[in-house]
Amino acid sequence: MNKRSSTTEKRSGKSATTVQRPSPQTSRARGVGVPAAPAPMVPVATAALHPHPVRIGYFNPDAREVFVAGTFNDWDPRETPLARDSFGDWAIELSLPPGEHRYRLIVDGEWRDDPSSQRVEANPFGGYDAVIFVQ
Repeated sequence: MNKRSSTTEKRSGKSATTVQRPSPQTSRARGVGVPAAPAPMVPVATAALHPHPVRIGYFNPDAREVFVAGTFNDWDPRETPLARDSFGDWAIELSLPPGEHRYRLIVDGEWRDDPSSQRVEANPFGGYDAVIFVQ
């Protein structure tokens, strides 16, 4: 079978040449129809794609377990535990994308405000969400 064929037809009194395209399997094998290499990325957009480390800490030597719940984990109170050191400091380092993130601490099953948060906003449940902005 001829992979390419040309025919001449009449359109409005003029001659036109039409070309039958090769099948995708045949053209890919020869490199025809294969997309060119993508254009280089613009550096401006790359900052928005990369998450940044954010440390959340809490001091309570009497606590048995501490979790953080927020916009970054769909407010799941058991998904993100903090680790305790021998002095009672609880901490976690999260990798968060740029933007505003709200969170609260869950200490031994009770939702708590973060006393070390620099920015807070009232929530509809009578407490305060800690608010962090990642650039």
